[in-house]
Amino acid sequence: MSVPGNLYTPTIRKTRGGDYLIEQSLLFDGSTTYLNRTPGTAGNRKTWTYSVWFKHVVDGSTANLFFGGVDLSNCTRIQFQNTGSINFRHLDAGVVTYQVATNGLYRDPSAWYHLVVAVDTTQATAADRVKIYINGIEQSYATTDYPAQNFDVDINSTAIHYIGRTFSTQEWDGLMALPILVDGAALDPTSFGEEDDDGYWNPIEFTGTTTVDLVPGGEGTLIGNMTSGGGLAAAFDGTVNAAAASARVSGATGTVGKQWSSAKTITQYVVKSPSDDNFGGSSPITIKLQGSNDGSAWTDLHTDSGVVNTGTAKVQVVTSGITTSTAYTYHRIEISGGGAGTTNCAEVEFYEDVANSFGTNGFVLDFSDTSNFGDDTSGNGNDYTPNNFASTDQLSGTPTDSADDEIGNYCVWNPLFLDTTVSGTKSGSLSNGNLTFTGATSGYSYVIGTIGVTSGHWKMEFVLGDNDDRNIIGWTNNLNFDPSADDISVDGDNLFTSNVVGAEGVKINSTVIDTSATHANNGDTVGLSVDFDATTNNVKMYINNTEVASGDVDFSSYGSGPWYPATWDLSNGLSQVQTTNFGQSAFTTTNFPAAAKALATQNLPAATIPDGSAHFVTKLWVGNNTFDGTSIDTGMSSIGLGWVKNRTDAADSFLFDTIRGDGVVLSSSSTNAESTYGTSTNYVNEINGADGAGTVRFGASNNSNGSGDNIVGWFWKAGTTFNGTSNRSKAYVTNYNATSGFSIITYTGSSSSGYQTLNHKLGVAPKMVIIKNRGRAGTNWPVYHTSCDIAANKAVFLNTTAAQAVDSTLFNATFESTNIYVNSSNDTNLESDTYVAYCWAEVEGFSKFGSYTGNLSTDGPFVYTGFRPAFIMFKRTDTTGIWWMHDSKREPFNPNDSALQAENSNAETANNSTIEVDFLSNGFKLKSANNNHNANGGTYIFAAFAETPFQGDDGYTQARAR
Repeated sequence: MSVPGNLYTPTIRKTRGGDYLIEQSLLFDGSTTYLNRTPGTAGNRKTWTYSVWFKHVVDGSTANLFFGGVDLSNCTRIQFQNTGSINFRHLDAGVVTYQVATNGLYRDPSAWYHLVVAVDTTQATAADRVKIYINGIEQSYATTDYPAQNFDVDINSTAIHYIGRTFSTQEWDGLMALPILVDGAALDPTSFGEEDDDGYWNPIEFTGTTTVDLVPGGEGTLIGNMTSGGGLAAAFDGTVNAAAASARVSGATGTVGKQWSSAKTITQYVVKSPSDDNFGGSSPITIKLQGSNDGSAWTDLHTDSGVVNTGTAKVQVVTSGITTSTAYTYHRIEISGGGAGTTNCAEVEFYEDVANSFGTNGFVLDFSDTSNFGDDTSGNGNDYTPNNFASTDQLSGTPTDSADDEIGNYCVWNPLFLDTTVSGTKSGSLSNGNLTFTGATSGYSYVIGTIGVTSGHWKMEFVLGDNDDRNIIGWTNNLNFDPSADDISVDGDNLFTSNVVGAEGVKINSTVIDTSATHANNGDTVGLSVDFDATTNNVKMYINNTEVASGDVDFSSYGSGPWYPATWDLSNGLSQVQTTNFGQSAFTTTNFPAAAKALATQNLPAATIPDGSAHFVTKLWVGNNTFDGTSIDTGMSSIGLGWVKNRTDAADSFLFDTIRGDGVVLSSSSTNAESTYGTSTNYVNEINGADGAGTVRFGASNNSNGSGDNIVGWFWKAGTTFNGTSNRSKAYVTNYNATSGFSIITYTGSSSSGYQTLNHKLGVAPKMVIIKNRGRAGTNWPVYHTSCDIAANKAVFLNTTAAQAVDSTLFNATFESTNIYVNSSNDTNLESDTYVAYCWAEVEGFSKFGSYTGNLSTDGPFVYTGFRPAFIMFKRTDTTGIWWMHDSKREPFNPNDSALQAENSNAETANNSTIEVDFLSNGFKLKSANNNHNANGGTYIFAAFAETPFQGDDGYTQARAR
């Protein structure tokens, strides 16, 4: 029987959270490498737990994580499906008899996942027999064909077990770290990891001390006086029975327990009342855990004297932290008090902490021994046989970061951006954990890395394979680069193009830094170092550890970052093969500049905002339509802006803010002026009020609190208030949060005297500004977005689906680090009208504003943000397009296919395959071939806010793959 999550506390931990390091991982090549073992003795085939960290290639194939069975037709397996789901599957005689598969699709190749599969077929409730967790969270399931109660699966049988494949099929391509099998206990993820204060899921050391349920295996002899009804056995049958079928006794005191075959130390217990009755009598009653060594003299080990009966509702008492460490051969539960004529007990569970309880076939593989990657470090000696690995398959890429130890999440080539932005179809392929790139046999193909940088000094090296004359390796900041169309020079050793710097000579467009006579051939190692913070002697190239080229590049002249490592194949009928080392293996180039670093998360700058929810948060609630309202605690120190939408009913979304105050709202789908409501019908009664800073209370409005309706709210943190005077002598108020790049400005129009300047107080130029005339009906919501050409007077409107339009009256000039400029339009600056402007600047690791070009493919564009998004809003700008809004609270797993619209009052479009987006650890990926998000050649703008940055706050944590 699995231990309840709130009961389990690991007894021994080396360290906590980010201080515990997984120091290495093992690279599986997707072809020949695997581990296997055939147990000599069967273990517990009903109850076990498998934990593993993994990072994979995302190539659309099915791959095996853990397997046990006599052949492919008679086996139990944990596999990664070709769709991206995780699947627990058991087959007998070629028929899938039991299967549990997740709804979530795990298609992020850039970061690490933590998987825990807990199996306990002894459970009476079918849904408790198999549980699948990703990054500490139990997943929802698309398939739930649970094993029959007490069924023996093939894991822990004496059949062969595989890690990384089945029988010569389903080979794993990617990394695994710290696979652990606990034979005999079904554990939740808190045995292996924990979430820190910033929301990062971190590994903890699992030492093998587990809390196990003593009841399911039939341990012990029944004792006690509760022999009526279902008798003593009813309290240990795994079922919460009705009163008549429970263990019961006439009278006010009942006992039920076990005599053990050897002394036990009970550390936790659970007692449950019948499903249709209580423990007996009136409240309060007393429940005791007692111990004895002779069955007659009893010692009270724990007492709860305040148990309240609840009539027909069952009562459960969960107790932990029992102080005694004495072992007893008898344990019982005593229920007394309440003047009961009959005392009832439906279920009892006893738990014991067992040291080194990996079980018969349990193991820990830490991959530290390069001569024996199958070495079991649990102490059980259950070694697995490694097949076809080399010592170099031990990598420093791990789920934990430490710059001092040179371990962390290293860059690899990104299969989500494998020429798909250009053509919509993949060209070329990746393998070997996304480190080996094989170009197309005809045409062009290219790929970028999973990490982008805006500064820093970086190094990497490439081993050239077939057709070395066709290699182009370097850096790019142009994700729409088309190698078939851009300026490419093919002249022997120099193959470089716009915004790229690389090896075999260094060339940017027509500017040659150095044309080296040294030629790199098949099998040679080409090293490349680039310093984005310098402008002289900042590019160096090496061949087989010898520097052969260097030069000066002013990267700022090629536009801003992020810059991404990139490789191209100009095949012309040949196929380039190249394997890259970003630092996850030891560099063979030993004379790189001392300041150059490997491209990995532990070497990225610390995040300014380690926890995105401190500045932006999504909240979900169910309305109650009461005048007193529903109070929502955002968890932030204060609310600046709230944007709320009824998901269930067609109702206008509305925006409120801390400057305009309680009860004052605007609708993004309406041209109406703002509305102020009384307390009996208020959309929003109180912001940062009596309930505390960071809380909001909604009144009796269908829009925010419809009875039984599902509601969503998006909230941005407020900041400091600044009272300013514009260039037209108009007073205005700015409430700003420079840390998160957000400000609110309320102002009065000045068109009769000319354009107006308003200080947003963010210190850097805003990337997006939304403005609304508060007092005049019939006015639009103009949006300035960094990807709309403000110099050409182009803008879009939040309340319409229209394409971007030219309107020279909206804004007077390009916004800059101090001011925004509003011109003469009724929508932005009509004399004496009142306005509100919401301004966002870009903060690395927290917010991103940009654009992408669609390709009408289910393998749509990948967009790098440098964080795991919590919220994304999209809009097509070259023609009409909906303002779609997605978030990670309504859709906590991929694909994210439920969205709301800013420009109309429609209810939520839920679970719609035409609007699929994958939220990833470092950005997002379009997954639908449709015009809503991804029309062929369509231009889209987006705004995104972070859940967690790709790099953590202290160098020891990082965003997990979703």
